Amino acid sequence: SDVYKRQLDWFIIELFFQNNDWPCNNTFFWKKRKGNRLWNAVLIDMDACVGNPTYNMFEYIQKDWSPALGGVLINYLLKQPEFEKLFTERVNYLLKNELSSENLMANLLEFEKKFSNIVEDHYNRWGYENGTKKYKKGLSVLEKFCLNRPKNFKKNMEQYFKNIFKL
Repeated sequence: SDVYKRQLDWFIIELFFQNNDWPCNNTFFWKKRKGNRLWNAVLIDMDACVGNPTYNMFEYIQKDWSPALGGVLINYLLKQPEFEKLFTERVNYLLKNELSSENLMANLLEFEKKFSNIVEDHYNRWGYENGTKKYKKGLSVLEKFCLNRPKNFKKNMEQYFKNIFKL
């Protein structure tokens, strides 16, 4: 169903973009009050994301951060063979489409173009020394992430499922 695909996409996006303030924090669900509605995940607070493209989020989420719902739910789901099948199929689709290096770079370049005219003015207005230089360094980090994260994410995922189902 579309709702389950959205839940799966939420989970994949949190992992792919390396949200280090998740899953035991910033895990929210909502549903409409009227009728028999399904719960929906909320993608929220993504400021602790996008770092080293090789970083293995599958290892990260296995750490015992807290007994919060997010960590318990995610670790439980990842250990279910049925979920692994759905998860890997969806990841493979996304890596060929929305999360491909080509698509990520196209989006990055589009946003860079949109904001390029105001970046220097922004830093000058707030007196942020070397702001433009740091901004360009940040763009370089994002570019490296966009180009290398898809293949590393797939490698990390395949290694995780290979190890978990060997036990």
